[in-house]
Amino acid sequence: MILLDTPGDAAVEVAERIRQGVAALDLGGPDRGITVSIGTAAFPDDATLMEELVDKADWAMYLAKREGRDRIVSFGSAGHVEEAERRTSERRTDDQDRRS
Repeated sequence: MILLDTPGDAAVEVAERIRQGVAALDLGGPDRGITVSIGTAAFPDDATLMEELVDKADWAMYLAKREGRDRIVSFGSAGHVEEAERRTSERRTDDQDRRS
């Protein structure tokens, strides 16, 4: 998904709303849920060419999958990656608490 005129932090927030929406889907039982892993990259901070931007967002998505799935990873600086993972972890815990 390409978000025009959207700063990196706002893209992470959109990604988090998508992650929460997918996690909340009722697919017929407790073992039938699905999760998403989302990678983000921002123009021009992470890349100035469309192909490079998509590659970096893709890299971030695969990092999210490797690190446990059901999370968001931003390609940006290590601080951004850690912040995105922290927020995802906190919200995942909140989602699980609501289901209990």
